[in-house]
Amino acid sequence: NGQDLISANEMRSLILLLGCLVMESTLTDPCGNYTVLEQPWRSTDCIEQGCSGQWMCDTDLGKAWYRLKSSGGWKIPENVVPRRRCSTDYPMWLNGSHPTVGEGEVTKTICIHANTECVQPLEINIKNCTEYIVYELKPPPHCQAAYCTDPGTANDHSTRESTDADSRSPTPSPKTDTQYKMIHMEVHSKRKVDDETAKGIVLKRLQQMTKEQCPGKSIDLNQVDVQCSDVDPDGNRLRNKQPGPDNY
Repeated sequence: NGQDLISANEMRSLILLLGCLVMESTLTDPCGNYTVLEQPWRSTDCIEQGCSGQWMCDTDLGKAWYRLKSSGGWKIPENVVPRRRCSTDYPMWLNGSHPTVGEGEVTKTICIHANTECVQPLEINIKNCTEYIVYELKPPPHCQAAYCTDPGTANDHSTRESTDADSRSPTPSPKTDTQYKMIHMEVHSKRKVDDETAKGIVLKRLQQMTKEQCPGKSIDLNQVDVQCSDVDPDGNRLRNKQPGPDNY
C-alpha cells in the first residue's frame, strides 16, 4: 500500500508548499476573481428611468471585486456625471484617472453627485488587468445612488447586452501557469513495484494529504515529470530510469 512508499512526515512540508502557495496566488489576484456586472442601464447616456423603467440604487451591492461589462461601458467615468443619469438620481463617478497595468492595485476616490458634484466620497480599490478593469466596489451610503459607466469604453464586438437590470453572474477563475508551484520529490521503496504503480500511489497520497492540509479548498495536482529509480535494501539509489515520452 502507499504507506510503504511515502513517508508522510517527509511529504507534509511539500504538500503545504504546493497547496497553500497555489491557493495564495489563485485567490488574492482580483483579475481572476471577480463578479461581472452586465448592466447597460449604468451608462451615462441613460437619463432618469429611460433605460431601466425604475430608479436604480446600489445600496444592496455587496463589497467585492467587480468587472463592468456591458454595452453601456466597461469603465467608471473619470469626469463629473450630471444628476439623473445612469438610471439613478445621484450618479457615482471616479474622481481621477484609472491606473496603468504597471501601477497594480491602487486606491481611488468615487464621488456622488448630489447637492454638489462630490459628496460623501468613497475610497475603492482598482486594478488594471490589461484587457479590462476590476473594481472593489462598496455600496453607497444612501439611495438613489449608483455607479455609472462610460459608454465610450464599451467593447461592443465582445459584449453581450443583458436586459436584466439586476443580473450578476459569477466569473470562474481563469487558470494560468503562475498559479502552479513546482515541487521535486523522491520516493524510495524497498519493495519492487513497476513505474506506473509507483506513479499512481504517489499521486493518490499527494491528493489525500492535500485534502487534509487544505480542507474545503479546490487544488489541482499536475504531474509534469516522474523519474523512477531502483534502490538497494538500505534505500540507496542503484540506477536512474530516464523519463520517457509517456511521462506527464
